[in-house]
Amino acid sequence: MTGTPNRWPRVLMRVTLALAAVCVVVGGLAAVGNLARDSLGPADRYKVDFAAIDCPAPPGQSREDFLGEVQYTGAFGDGLSMLDPALPDKLRAAFAKHPAVADVKRIAVRPPKQITVELTFHPKPE
Repeated sequence: MTGTPNRWPRVLMRVTLALAAVCVVVGGLAAVGNLARDSLGPADRYKVDFAAIDCPAPPGQSREDFLGEVQYTGAFGDGLSMLDPALPDKLRAAFAKHPAVADVKRIAVRPPKQITVELTFHPKPE
C-alpha cells in the first residue's frame, strides 16, 4: 500500500472542474436567455393594457374604477409587459394593497395577452 499514490486530490480536482464547467454553461445559457428576453421587451406586441386585466370588482364598484385604483396604488403605467418575469408578483402586491381585497387567490399571465386575477373581497359593511 505504501507504493500506491493517493488518488483523492486528482478525483477532487476532476469533480471540481466538471462542476465549474457545468456552472459556466448554465450561467451562459441564462445570460443569453435574459438578453434575448430583454431585446424583445420594448415591442408593443408584448404589452397589454392594464384595463384589460380580467378580474372581479368589489361589490358596489365598477371594474374600471377598481382597476384604476389598483393601477394607481401599484404605480403601474397603462401598459404591462407580458415578458416581465416579476409581473405576477407586482400585480399580487398591488391588488393586495386595495382596501376591499381580502385575498389574492391567483394571478395567471397567459399568452398572447391575457391576465386573469382571482380575488376575494372583505364583506361590505352594512
